[in-house]
Amino acid sequence: MNPSGQNQTKIRLKLATKFIKSDLVRSLSKHFDDVGALIQTVDNKLSLIVLTETWLKEDTTHLYNVPNYSAIHNCRPTQRGGEAEVVEIEAEVVEIEAEVVEIEAEVLEIEAEVVEIEAEVLEIETEVVEIEAEVLEIEAEVVEIEAEVLEIETEVVEIEAEVLEIEAEVVEIEAEVVEVEAEVVEVEAEVVEVEAEVVEIEAEVLEIEAEVVEIEAEVLEIETEVVEIEAEVLEIEAEVVEIEAEVLEIETEVVEIEAEVLEIEAEVVEIEAEVLEIETEVVEIEAEVLEIETEVVEIEAEVLCKNTNLM
Repeated sequence: MNPSGQNQTKIRLKLATKFIKSDLVRSLSKHFDDVGALIQTVDNKLSLIVLTETWLKEDTTHLYNVPNYSAIHNCRPTQRGGEAEVVEIEAEVVEIEAEVVEIEAEVLEIEAEVVEIEAEVLEIETEVVEIEAEVLEIEAEVVEIEAEVLEIETEVVEIEAEVLEIEAEVVEIEAEVVEVEAEVVEVEAEVVEVEAEVVEIEAEVLEIEAEVVEIEAEVLEIETEVVEIEAEVLEIEAEVVEIEAEVLEIETEVVEIEAEVLEIEAEVVEIEAEVLEIETEVVEIEAEVLEIETEVVEIEAEVLCKNTNLM
């Protein structure tokens, strides 16, 4: 049937996007081929076709089903009339629901991956906390060692102060020796001038020289003590050098540990970025699922409205 023959078959069609309604078919058995030909002229496949005045009976409805469509008939048992709805919505709803199930399965898989990644992030953060605790312990040890070094340096300063005092005493004694030697020179001059008093002066010189020997012995003892103190100072300085070397090694280890901590924190940042991307994808997929579920609800509402109108 073509558009010019519509009046002869008494079929009035109302066409819209994915929808066609025909009134007054007046015997679908006579005009079944014309209806099929008219459906073929529509560019887009129709989701719903409503036909009235089909004049069919319950035992003949199966003979007039449009291919690729499901038919719903409402036949009058005693007189002519009746109507038929030919729908293709159920297949689309099933397909959409299948897609929703697949998307939900993908969402569950992604959420499981997110949980695993979060667990890995938690393990890495725990390791970072443990490393930071070790770093704090090492820093505390470094502080204790530095305190010990400070105490040793204080002792070294005190010992050096004592050495300076002893050296000052040595200088004073040497000054006294110089004075005594000057007196000896004066005495010798007097001996030359006064030979009569040589014996007395020589006796005095002997006494003075004896005092000088005692003073020099004391000076020697003091110098020996200075040498011993300087040797102790050298030993202490050597210990200080060893402690400073240990401190340097510990500080080097601390720097290495801090570098490892920085690397671990960088990995944590990268993992968190990946988690954020995955969560963003999950939100997008959930939004798509919500849109599809909204479309399904709308379609089911339309079907329910149509069924309600038919009833």
